Amino acid sequence: MDEEDLILEGVKNSLEAGASIIEVSIDGNSFSIVDDGEMSRIPDFRACSSSKGGKRGRGLFLISEASRGRCSITRESGRTVLRATFDRALEAERIIPICFNFTQTLVFHSLRDGRERYLLDSEVLRKMDVDPMKAIDLARLKRIIREKEQRS
Repeated sequence: MDEEDLILEGVKNSLEAGASIIEVSIDGNSFSIVDDGEMSRIPDFRACSSSKGGKRGRGLFLISEASRGRCSITRESGRTVLRATFDRALEAERIIPICFNFTQTLVFHSLRDGRERYLLDSEVLRKMDVDPMKAIDLARLKRIIREKEQRS
């Protein structure tokens, strides 16, 4: 599993927690996922165990391993915030279209040095006539993100 796949794991965790809004931000080699889902307790990144059973529920452990411990999960103002920093820059065009395919309530922020470069959400996609649930539009969304990343 590479770093971009771990972002998808974080989005899946948000959905499982019942989040109605999920914000993903990528800034170079760091990402954050902020959601309004319920979290009964702050999980232990170091535990390679799961309450979900089977081979599920190890995403936070994998994020901790891949980030070499440069990660955190907190509750702030009723929202869950997952942050991690990796050794290499993250490729938004590789993972964000797939995240939109999982949930239409996603808000994606592309940042550079903490400053927003551009934002994508369901409203922006609708205005661009992009439906991430369609394979052809998924490929188009990847191109759009790649172009935005290169321009900004």
